[in-house]
Amino acid sequence: MLGVFPLLPPWFYFSVKRVQLEMDLLLAN
Repeated sequence: MLGVFPLLPPWFYFSVKRVQLEMDLLLAN
């Protein structure tokens, strides 16, 4: 599934990373 990421536009990748960061902040609280 990771092989699909290079085919996706940058904004999609950054949006996924943002969600992961937000989840990390929620779990930290």
